[in-house]
Amino acid sequence: MPEYNGAGIGVAVIDSGINDSHPDLQDSTESNSRVVYRQDFTGTANSNSSGAMYDLYGHGTHVAGIIGGNGYLSGGNYVGVAPGVICSTSACSI
Repeated sequence: MPEYNGAGIGVAVIDSGINDSHPDLQDSTESNSRVVYRQDFTGTANSNSSGAMYDLYGHGTHVAGIIGGNGYLSGGNYVGVAPGVICSTSACSI
């Protein structure tokens, strides 16, 4: 049975934004984000007083991780259902 990992597929996450600096959303070199676009659809500010940006709720980043997380922070123990996809909030990729 072939292994499917989402490589070459883009996925849109319409949510609270995506933190594109999250290690589980980086490419295989761990130096470039696989998030190609991010937008907060909650209608709230894009940053807070402590400097956090892009996904102040964390929900959009969580959803993107379920879809395309590469498992970096867990040493590969927990990966998304399609760890090879490219993500954006209007579309995830490789």
